[in-house]
Amino acid sequence: MKKVINIIGSAKFAFIVILLILFLSMVGSIFSESSVEKLKHNAFISLIFNPNTNEFRNFATNLGLIDIYTTPLFIILLALFALSLVICTIRLIPYAKKGFSLLKEDDLKSEISTNLTGSDLITFFNKEGWKIDATDETSVVRAEHHKPGRYGVILTHLGILLVLFGALVDYIYGFKGVISLFEKQTVSGIEDKNGEFIPFGFDITLDKFSIEYYKNTYTASAFRSDVTVSKDGKVLKQDYIDVNRPLNVNNINFYQADYGLAPNENMDIYLTYTAGTYKKDEVLKYGKYYQAGSYVIAVSKFTTMYNEDNMTKKEAIPAIELVVYNQFKQEVTRGFLLLKAVEPTYIDFIDMSFHFTDLKGVEYSSIAVKYNPGIAIIYLGGILMCFGVLFIYFLNYTSISFIAENGMLKYNVRAQRKLSLVNPADKFYKFIKENTDGYDNK
Repeated sequence: MKKVINIIGSAKFAFIVILLILFLSMVGSIFSESSVEKLKHNAFISLIFNPNTNEFRNFATNLGLIDIYTTPLFIILLALFALSLVICTIRLIPYAKKGFSLLKEDDLKSEISTNLTGSDLITFFNKEGWKIDATDETSVVRAEHHKPGRYGVILTHLGILLVLFGALVDYIYGFKGVISLFEKQTVSGIEDKNGEFIPFGFDITLDKFSIEYYKNTYTASAFRSDVTVSKDGKVLKQDYIDVNRPLNVNNINFYQADYGLAPNENMDIYLTYTAGTYKKDEVLKYGKYYQAGSYVIAVSKFTTMYNEDNMTKKEAIPAIELVVYNQFKQEVTRGFLLLKAVEPTYIDFIDMSFHFTDLKGVEYSSIAVKYNPGIAIIYLGGILMCFGVLFIYFLNYTSISFIAENGMLKYNVRAQRKLSLVNPADKFYKFIKENTDGYDNK
């Protein structure tokens, strides 16, 4: 058992686990719901899997490639990494508490001739803020600098562990998804990926959805949702959500993600039709019949068509399929009308023209919902990691053991980091160089 613990707590084991996690993360960034559809048409992949079927998607799903971050292998690797950090951190605690040990005189490998006395060196170290363990000039003295730096690695490890723990809390108790709302529609929760309903603990109603379009286009330049948050019929908050301004309610965040167009029984379709010299503006409801002169009309389909004249962007233009019937409800003709087309559509054999002039109530707001109960733990972990890194590279714990007697200085310098932004021993080397002829730093 001790051997297994030693292996898991070793730096080599942690390094291998990190490499495997990074590799799986790279795979997870490549494979997604959308990328799989593109990848199946790849020349190499299409040689193995039929691009006209879901063979490649099923293969990727069965291997867990599409959602690799929730696979047992990825979770096991994270658990092993966390366990390795725990073991390593526990092992570092005695060192963090005691630091480098006080060496015996025989262990002091560097030696130079000097007129400096132990008292001179102790005075120097005290002036520079070093901590002196012994003041007896006849024995080995240990001077320490940046003692808090000993805790840098421990703080970094604890920070990583807190980030992993916060991510675990989010995975178990958090949720995310998208809700699509029409004006005046209310929702009280969201379905997770397994179809399970998760209540918010309150209701959110879309009061108004506003879209601003670029001039003479149907491309949105901005959109926002005005919402009311209520509970048990009592209004808790009235606020708005836009792309750059999320809404937080009881630590649940709502983000303006997108918008779309979809037919519904409440939308208003504004149509102008002419028959000879007769002209009328009509407001139609989806799927209902209306008298138009000697004919009956109805909107049978709603869709969007794309204008690709501008090669830099696609414009989704709403369109309706209008069906014209005779008085006996027999179909006479049908065709699509684009919203705000330049000219009305004229049908010569019935001597009528139709113009789709406006559309209201068809837009829905897509709002992304995220609940991250572990986010505070993750932030705390991030702060500890930052302090840990600062301690490691700016508070480079250094211990110098020395003895000066009979015109000889014996010493040994030990530092937590050989490569560091700060090296407290530099001033020590400078001091003995300035006070010793023929100084040679061994």
